[in-house]
Amino acid sequence: MPAAYDPYRDIRRQEAERERARKAAERARKAAEAERKAAHQDARKDEAARINSDLAQRVEQLNSFLVAGLPATAEPNLSELRVFASAPLLDLGDLGRAFQNPDGRISLRRHRASGGEASRRRP
Repeated sequence: MPAAYDPYRDIRRQEAERERARKAAERARKAAEAERKAAHQDARKDEAARINSDLAQRVEQLNSFLVAGLPATAEPNLSELRVFASAPLLDLGDLGRAFQNPDGRISLRRHRASGGEASRRRP
């Protein structure tokens, strides 16, 4: 007996294909997310290893200084261990300069442009 005609068969097939495509896209998204997380973890592990290496090197420097300084009778040369750190300059802009008020006093507050009087706040 031939199968009965089902007008919804094509619709169900299309829905099944869309569902398969949606699941495949979800699997791909999850795989990409897992790969991104793994790359982030690897980068953090590399950074931790670098920091640990720097700390181990610094501890070794300090230990060698302590060991070398104990049996010696002369003063240790601390200038050999000096490390100069550099920091960016602090730019305060207008806050770094003192201003002269109209009455001749020097203040860190700016002169008000309107009215010609110095800004004064009293508590």
